[in-house]
Amino acid sequence: MKQMNNFIFLLIALFLVGCASTGSYTYSGSTIETPYSKASDAYYKSNYEEAIEYFNQYIDESEEDDVLMDMALFNLANSYKGIGNKDKAIETYEKVIDKFKEGYWVDSAKEEIEKLKD
Repeated sequence: MKQMNNFIFLLIALFLVGCASTGSYTYSGSTIETPYSKASDAYYKSNYEEAIEYFNQYIDESEEDDVLMDMALFNLANSYKGIGNKDKAIETYEKVIDKFKEGYWVDSAKEEIEKLKD
């Protein structure tokens, strides 16, 4: 029975990881996409211009305390870096630092700023 429970848990975990990686899911035969899922999809395909558009839309439409806001801002900054807009990237990394003060994305933003200033 324990092996069956572990197997079911593994299947559920894999399903959730798949949903999280694309940011979209299918319900009743239709795929629901959000600005965040569109931004993430574009970002991971290196379509930075499109990612910037959708990350900005997501940020504008979301609540200030949205759980994905720090990652959205960080990936927005990475997208600016991806198109070569160093100043906008630094400005956006600084927003991550100012808004969230601490955590993984803040530490990563500080590292990215240092790399861009070298």
